[in-house]
Amino acid sequence: MCEKLFQKIKIVSFLSLLSLVFTHLGHAKVKPKTPEVPEGFTRIDVQKAKELHGKGLTFVDVRKKLEFKEEHISGAVHIPYKEKSQKVKDYDMGKDKFKHGKLPANDKGYVFYCNGATCWKSYKASAWAHKNGVKNVYWLRDGFPGWKKAGYSVEK
Repeated sequence: MCEKLFQKIKIVSFLSLLSLVFTHLGHAKVKPKTPEVPEGFTRIDVQKAKELHGKGLTFVDVRKKLEFKEEHISGAVHIPYKEKSQKVKDYDMGKDKFKHGKLPANDKGYVFYCNGATCWKSYKASAWAHKNGVKNVYWLRDGFPGWKKAGYSVEK
């Protein structure tokens, strides 16, 4: 009798645990991906970014200061994008902060990057640059993780 009761308790406990796990998974925060095709600027892959790196375009790392200090694409400048707006294509640019005055002059163009397809900072910085008349704006959607995975040069 006790053995059957113990078995039932084990089964009920296991099912309760499973229920909690699936409930938690259902509420897990899914990071929205950036758009596949931007409007007004050019999305590039890591191979094209490497080519542009060799041609002297300015690479702009818009990640947090600590991330930049840890590692970044060789020669990149750091201009953090402080994001307060929603992670949507038609975001409110006025809610965010981007010290665009720090962009060094470069007629060849700019490559903006951050932490990959779910990081909106480089998408938003690229959109900002385009909307403010900056020419030759490129967006590395795969960001620093894609660059590093490809084995291209990084620095600390």
